[in-house]
Amino acid sequence: MLKSQLGFLSWILMMGVVGTVISSSASEYEVKGTITQTINYRRGGDHLKDYVKQTTNEFTVYVRDCAWLIQTVENDGKGRSWQREVGSTNGTEIYEFNGRQAFISDNGIPVDLGYEQVSGHLWLMFASQCYWDSQHTDQLTPVFDFEASVGANPNRKVTASWDMLNGPGSLPREVRYLGCGMRPTDFTRSQEQIPSAAC
Repeated sequence: MLKSQLGFLSWILMMGVVGTVISSSASEYEVKGTITQTINYRRGGDHLKDYVKQTTNEFTVYVRDCAWLIQTVENDGKGRSWQREVGSTNGTEIYEFNGRQAFISDNGIPVDLGYEQVSGHLWLMFASQCYWDSQHTDQLTPVFDFEASVGANPNRKVTASWDMLNGPGSLPREVRYLGCGMRPTDFTRSQEQIPSAAC
């Protein structure tokens, strides 16, 4: 689904995360929880109308050094659910299985293939610690933007800034996606809400 097909001008993504660390060591841990995502968008051509879409997913994130696996159970709100798995053993190749198809890409970042998916956000919050040491510019692939996926434009970057929790080798405390014709967009580590937006 393309942005032009949706016909919306902007959308804001709000997420609530509730999680529990099941087991942990210095380089290996598991996090289970529930993530709720609310997307506000506008569409309708000349007669714009505001819409709100909310999804809630159960998740488990497994991390061992730079290898990680994210499992989500997605519910469409109509009683149907399915499991999705995204992972990497080397921090470069991404393996994905959505219950029907399997994909392998060398994008290095799990960019979500649809606005309703949350694997990119979960990776950013819980499994991206090895990615940041190799970042030498302020240009990031937006994990929330399917237009930056392997199926669209994996070279898509946006200007960003970020702060780490505990310096090099740690997870981000905050990631700010800037520009894109919108006000700065934040991903903030919080138990309550994690705002973000697409470009």
